Amino acid sequence: VFGLIYFLPSLPSKQESSAKAELRSMTRVQIWLPLVAGAVGFGGSFAFYTYITPTMTEVTGIPISALPWVLVLYGCGMTVGSLISGPCLDRSIDKSALAGVSGMAILLALVALTAHIPYVVLPLMFIMGSAMSLFTNGLQARLMREASDAPNMSAAMNHAAFNMANALGAFLGGAVVSAGWGYRAPAAIGVVLAVAGTCVLVSAYTLQRRQVRESRHA
Repeated sequence: VFGLIYFLPSLPSKQESSAKAELRSMTRVQIWLPLVAGAVGFGGSFAFYTYITPTMTEVTGIPISALPWVLVLYGCGMTVGSLISGPCLDRSIDKSALAGVSGMAILLALVALTAHIPYVVLPLMFIMGSAMSLFTNGLQARLMREASDAPNMSAAMNHAAFNMANALGAFLGGAVVSAGWGYRAPAAIGVVLAVAGTCVLVSAYTLQRRQVRESRHA
């Protein structure tokens, strides 16, 4: 709390938007595409994270007593990602979000391949935590930009999208484990989800650039 009070700048209050404006903002394609990207792409990290305990203990060979420190490492990566995402978003919101979700896909693939090597998979988890924060913060900033006139509904829907990602990732991760594919499989299915999220985000970015070009030539 004290950090927020000290570091956040004082800004003049804006007139609150109406309920009609909030609902109208949800008709924009550039709101829904990032939400879909978040619901699908972030599901990749949840597919792995939901089954991190059996993956670390049965595949990586880490004792159960050390698992809290693994989670601390993961959380530290997310904290570092939050710190670096600010300067990255100042440079480019779209590229930062895209780097986050595509980075998650690459890192999840590496985790699936090297889950049996502790000194490789643990640093990857730290980096993946950073990529997750970059992606989530990038999506939030993008939604706030596209719905600057009525941001409340978009912000709420963004959290709903992440909850959907939680459910989707956990379900698909459990499905591949139940199918007998082992505890590397959740990370592998996470790659598929992260790649799908990347494709949706690329589509949103491409469509937006096309609309900008058409408006300039109109």
